[in-house]
Amino acid sequence: ADESKPEVLQLWPDGKAPVAAGIHEKANSTLTVYRPAKPNGISVVICPGGGYARVVGAEGAPIAKWLNSHGITGLVLNYRLPKGNPQRPLTDVRRALRLTKAHYLKWNLDPSKVGVMGFSAGGHLAAMAATKFTPGNDQSKDKVEQQDSRPNFAILVYPVITMGEGTHAGSRQNLL
Repeated sequence: ADESKPEVLQLWPDGKAPVAAGIHEKANSTLTVYRPAKPNGISVVICPGGGYARVVGAEGAPIAKWLNSHGITGLVLNYRLPKGNPQRPLTDVRRALRLTKAHYLKWNLDPSKVGVMGFSAGGHLAAMAATKFTPGNDQSKDKVEQQDSRPNFAILVYPVITMGEGTHAGSRQNLL
C-alpha cells in the first residue's frame, strides 16, 4: 500500500443516499482510506467532530495517519450533516462500516476487527453506530448492503454522549 495516496470512495455510488424509507437525496458522503505500509488487519472508521454543523478535518487525516503508524487502517468518514434528520449521519456511518467489511480482502483487513472512533459530535455518532447497528440484507444485490453495520469495538474521544442539560448545545440543536 502507498501511504501517501489515500483512496477516496463515495459512500453512495449513484450519489443518492437514503433519507427515509423509499426516499433518497443527492449526497457526496465519502470514506477516505489510509492504508498502512504493514497492515495488522485492524481497521477503524473515524468520525470527526464539528457539532453536527461541519466535519472537522483535524480529527480525520492526522488520526488516520497516526493509526497507520501502528499498522491500523484508518478510514475517515465525511458524513452528511443532520439538517433536521438525525438519521442522515447514522445511515452514513452504517454504510461506512459495511463498506469496510465488504472490502476486507482488497484492503487486507480482518472483518472481525472493524471498529469505529469518534470525536465530540463524531463521538456521539460512533456511540450511535455501536449501539444502533443493523443486520446485513443477504437478499441485496449490493455486496456492501449484505454486511452488517455492527462495529467490533468503539473508541469515543470526548464524546457528546448525552443530549440532556449540560450537553454541547450546538450539537443538540444541529442534530435534533
